[in-house]
Amino acid sequence: MAEKTNKNEFPIEEIDDNSWMTGQVVISRHASKPDGPCWDDGKGAFFTISEAPSPKPSTRPLSDSCPIVELSCGPIYTLAGNFQVGHAYLTINPNIGTPEHITLEKLAEMDLSFKVPKVYYHGVHSDRYYLVCSSFPSGRELLYAWLETDDHDTRSLWVAQIADACLELSKFRGSAITAIDGGILNDHMLTREVGLASDMDYKPEKLRENCSEIGLDCSELAFAFNNIQPLAFTVNNEGLVGIRSWSHAGFVPRDWIGTKVRTNDLMESADICNKLWTKEDKAYWSYYIGVALKEKGFKEFWHEFATWNSKNVERHMEKIGKA
Repeated sequence: MAEKTNKNEFPIEEIDDNSWMTGQVVISRHASKPDGPCWDDGKGAFFTISEAPSPKPSTRPLSDSCPIVELSCGPIYTLAGNFQVGHAYLTINPNIGTPEHITLEKLAEMDLSFKVPKVYYHGVHSDRYYLVCSSFPSGRELLYAWLETDDHDTRSLWVAQIADACLELSKFRGSAITAIDGGILNDHMLTREVGLASDMDYKPEKLRENCSEIGLDCSELAFAFNNIQPLAFTVNNEGLVGIRSWSHAGFVPRDWIGTKVRTNDLMESADICNKLWTKEDKAYWSYYIGVALKEKGFKEFWHEFATWNSKNVERHMEKIGKA
């Protein structure tokens, strides 16, 4: 059930019993499989997505039976949208860098030990990139699975296989800090600018300069998922099933993989984790994933990054006259 818990740019609006709107798209539910792209809900119904008409339809208060689960439900990611819709996820993000569906197409051609999502829909509306991709019904989202067990061996298995996936991906090498296709890498944490994502300088040579300033070894650029957070993984009793949310994937200094996780291991999961997880849950997640990456040889330079980043904030405050 969807729940409006915070004002954001992409609230869920209900049109009728089988239609909902968020941003510039309409999600419709069908009792039988329709023609064209669609996905199922695991209960016999199907969903489709289309661009919202102009003018937009009238809406009514959200009902308790709404099947859309809002994951961007707090104050941190108010400028983005993240929803679970049946056996799929809808994400809405700034249209920056290589589109995620391009990354997923290239990943699908690789022989990987884990699953990657199937793309059902992608489009750009009002400078926002909309993507619908499949979930992995054979497993459980780590977001929920983490709460359902406190077994040390189970949690250790999950994070060990996540670290294995990072190691597997890091075998692919690049010559510049870019996305998988050589396009712009969308990773605002590697930019010096402070502000909106659209104001950042993502040029590969600039990102390399920034990484060198941090103190990262730029002689080895490895492919990275670059978005380790609880919403990204699906697991089961046997371990890691699949990885979704590849919007930040690309070639980065190998040292950045562990550093980024040490700096922020919740990312887009922050709002929903703050809602569902306790401080202890988050602390254990940080500990387990940190240990797993270290055991696979991923170094972290958190202090160096924090020092560099604080200088960026100081420069920004001086620039706007608030120092």
